[in-house]
Amino acid sequence: MNLAKNHVKSQMNAGDMIRFLPGNWGHFARKVILLKESSRDDIRTIPGGFWDGDYKQDLPQDLLNTAWDLASDVYRSCFPENFNMPEYAVSIEVLKYSNSMSELNGLYDLLGDTDSGLWTNFGRKIDIRRGRIISGSPFDKKSIAKIYKYGSRIPGINLFLDYLNRSVFSNYSDFRDGEIVGPPHTDGIRSQTLLAGSRDSIVTEIYDGKSWHEIQLSTDSIYLFPGDYLSKEIGLEPTFHRYSMKKKINTDEESAKPNVTLLLGLLGAANFRSLSKYFD
Repeated sequence: MNLAKNHVKSQMNAGDMIRFLPGNWGHFARKVILLKESSRDDIRTIPGGFWDGDYKQDLPQDLLNTAWDLASDVYRSCFPENFNMPEYAVSIEVLKYSNSMSELNGLYDLLGDTDSGLWTNFGRKIDIRRGRIISGSPFDKKSIAKIYKYGSRIPGINLFLDYLNRSVFSNYSDFRDGEIVGPPHTDGIRSQTLLAGSRDSIVTEIYDGKSWHEIQLSTDSIYLFPGDYLSKEIGLEPTFHRYSMKKKINTDEESAKPNVTLLLGLLGAANFRSLSKYFD
């Protein structure tokens, strides 16, 4: 389910959002897209602000400038000297995850328990299967993905399709202390992703070609994930990563972390041009 109050267009993923798709996503989010042009002193955003009842909360320019400068400096450092930098926009995303798997499954059930009709419910189940396609697998193409979506509903055939889907990895295994909630993928829509956060139950893991490694997010450091664009332009391999939810957390209520991730993303030229017309 993907709902946004301050949403210009659903596929843009901007605004206040509720995003829950079993096996793929499970978070609340506030997302803002930034654009800075040489002809203007200020940073323009989608959305232009957020509403609390009848009160509009404007986005402070000093905060926007800090996020823009940080993301831009890291982005430029990845390119060779005198490289013709592409157009880009910056996204700020604050993602709030559930505190436990039982809580997350409860939200899945709540949002999926609607009287939407037979075909709507069937379509939702198909979308769930589509969300489990691993980046780089034989089904990671829009047209071929239909084979996996519909074939995975057929007993027996679904096991074979799952095997092919996982064949991109020589060592694909379940998260031993929890459950995978986001399948392995690279960031295709973003050229680059910067991650920080404070989390207990949600885990981000990266794949080195042989095994998975948990990264320890904190509020005073940043992890950098190259996306598909940098691989095509300068040969910097994109980072395969996935998300998992721990079954047991050894913290009491007072010391528990809020399970929040801060993400700064660079949107490359192709994605940027499709968004630019929505800026004021």
